[in-house]
Amino acid sequence: MQMYVNYYDRFVKTADEMPTIGIILCKDKKDAMVEITLPKDNKQIFASKYLLY
Repeated sequence: MQMYVNYYDRFVKTADEMPTIGIILCKDKKDAMVEITLPKDNKQIFASKYLLY
């Protein structure tokens, strides 16, 4: 995930855009998957479970 976010920030994003974020959508809440996918020192990682209606 971080590789794609970094690529976008360096080669696609324009100077007037906010920093890129990555969103992982999963069928079930898997905190371990989110923890492994994103950088270890990231303080803004949120995992939640959403219900579909």
